[in-house]
Amino acid sequence: MPTSLQTLFDEFNRRYWKGRLPRYLVRRQSKIKRGDLERLGVCNHQKKRIVIKSSLEDSILRQVLLHEMVHVRFPDEDHGPKFTRELRRLAARGERGLLSHADGLEGLQNFSKRAWPTLDLLMDELRGQIDFLAQENPRRHWKTIYAILQDSGAWTAWLETWTELSSKTPGQSPLPMVAWLYYEWEKASKWYRRDRPGTR
Repeated sequence: MPTSLQTLFDEFNRRYWKGRLPRYLVRRQSKIKRGDLERLGVCNHQKKRIVIKSSLEDSILRQVLLHEMVHVRFPDEDHGPKFTRELRRLAARGERGLLSHADGLEGLQNFSKRAWPTLDLLMDELRGQIDFLAQENPRRHWKTIYAILQDSGAWTAWLETWTELSSKTPGQSPLPMVAWLYYEWEKASKWYRRDRPGTR
């Protein structure tokens, strides 16, 4: 009989975090969607629940569960430096499949940071993301758009680069990035709703 996900969660918690992680309920689900994206797993901090896609092979399921448990360890970190360091710590403890995962996340973050040498270029990149989402469906709620943007592998790099460039841009004091994104979504979604008869 296969080991239940809840049992695995408790086992990993004892083995890798000395039982110090808060206990989340873990269950399987055939499809997991956040916004318009299908996911392998998702961690809900408010409900203290982890959901894992039920069709995953055991080796992948193990990695996905550990990934979500790192979110439990660092609920405010997204996929930044603390997150990838924790993946590497787990890899060093024997979870070798997480090593390439950490490499991939760090590589994407480093590439993304080099892509936007100025705040204007970063704003152009983000406006393009917002415009694409508004063209697809301008009636989406902002919470859905925010979730889709957070799911992007570049989210952490966007935040860090925005903060760094904002402090180095004389004469400019832009809004915090999330507030600015909300403002841009309101503009773009209003434009595309007006362009489509019958859309409110």
